[in-house]
Amino acid sequence: MDDMNLVELVQQFADDEKCRAYIEALRWPKGVTCPRCKCEKVYSILKRDQFVCDSCSYNSAQPLERYSMTLTCRCGSGFSLPI
Repeated sequence: MDDMNLVELVQQFADDEKCRAYIEALRWPKGVTCPRCKCEKVYSILKRDQFVCDSCSYNSAQPLERYSMTLTCRCGSGFSLPI
């Protein structure tokens, strides 16, 4: 992500869906996979911010608030938190 100011940050991530899509692309550039078994057959439960593996049934939560804070830190302070 290039440096951006607060106005640009708010515009790019105006809603949860835009933020979630960006975060997913950062975390899984080749598509979502299960962190436990690495299976590619994973479906999402948006109301709970979770992914569920079709193979091993592992639930992987994606708390949007944590990642929103990470993006804010990455954009404004020169250091970043791991995603």
